Amino acid sequence: LDGTPIDAISIAIKAALASTLLPKVDLVAGEDPDDEPDYELDDDPSSALPLDTSGVPVILSIGMLGNSALVVDMTGEEAGCAGAVLQVAVNGGGEVCGVTKRNTKALDPGTMMQMVGMAQKVGRGVHGCLDGYINEKKKKMMMM
Repeated sequence: LDGTPIDAISIAIKAALASTLLPKVDLVAGEDPDDEPDYELDDDPSSALPLDTSGVPVILSIGMLGNSALVVDMTGEEAGCAGAVLQVAVNGGGEVCGVTKRNTKALDPGTMMQMVGMAQKVGRGVHGCLDGYINEKKKKMMMM
């Protein structure tokens, strides 16, 4: 495998959260009105509820090679040569949730905005592909 691990890890985290099911919880009143209610967990897997992962971001690393070449989905060699790397967390709507910068090369504001714009565009595509794949897997699981 090659590339930037943080990008792959963020995608794996979203996929894992999307396949997580939470047990249904009911609040049961006590016999006496002054008693605190009890929580009852349903152990039937078919009543479990999926997590909403629509707001979970994925991280995209954009590297600057030389003075102007911007690269998304860098190989390990490209990442090692990049003077600056911007890691941008983007949710499914393309909204930026966080940004960090690595390496020593300074970035002017225009280049940073260009890199963030690339991350937003690519991020929407990554979310669309990932969500489609997850939904397809869920459909197949329901048919079994």
